[in-house]
Amino acid sequence: MPVVTGKAYWAKLDRPAQKYNTTAQEDTEYTIDLTIDKATRKLLEGLNPSASIKNKKDDRGDFFTFKKNAFNRKGEPLPKPRVVDAKKNDIAGTLIGNGSDVRVMFRSVEIENVPSMEGKNKFYLDAVQVIDLVPYAKSEDFDEVDGYVADGAIASTSSEESAPF
Repeated sequence: MPVVTGKAYWAKLDRPAQKYNTTAQEDTEYTIDLTIDKATRKLLEGLNPSASIKNKKDDRGDFFTFKKNAFNRKGEPLPKPRVVDAKKNDIAGTLIGNGSDVRVMFRSVEIENVPSMEGKNKFYLDAVQVIDLVPYAKSEDFDEVDGYVADGAIASTSSEESAPF
């Protein structure tokens, strides 16, 4: 199976994300955006000349989104992609932050029974190896500043003067 290296962005490997424009639970998938270099671009386009390599003019630069369905066609759950550290220890459930250095293992399967896709391959995400983890952290919306505080609001700073006892 091919293995490619790059920086991870928008990794959804701990729980599946809803596919675009769908609502059914079965229409969910595990995904990871991987930044790609020229060699990886050449490999992907060699396997599938119409591979959807994107560039949104952001930190990712050129990237490819690897995907794995969460359910098969019968509606049965499929196993999550394996997630391991540099020494191949299972780290399933670890949230991978943007900019983490990773290796992605994927399968390339020839598309059959679709005349317009003859000779092209579909890529299936199998595993991710984290080489250098950037821990995922939720960003704060606002910094606390001096100003209006609603009546009955609990201030986040403590003051002994306001204690009733």
